[in-house]
Amino acid sequence: MRQRLGVASEYVVKKTLEQAARYSMPRINRSTSNTETDIAIKTGKYTEELALNILVAGIMPAYTGHSAAVIAHTLPPFALQVSG
Repeated sequence: MRQRLGVASEYVVKKTLEQAARYSMPRINRSTSNTETDIAIKTGKYTEELALNILVAGIMPAYTGHSAAVIAHTLPPFALQVSG
């Protein structure tokens, strides 16, 4: 495991595995999605308003039981415009 992670210390491996066990794959995927959206805002790919709508549409299915496509149809037309 140490070689695979590229670290020399068994302590570092132990702590890394303990921390990794605290997070589920869905939580990691949400974090990755949020990071990608943040980068899209900062690089000008998305406006802040569009990014917020995308994030809301992404998390709403878990709370409403509706698919993201159904939720996207409820967004105002300007919310779906991508800049640049």
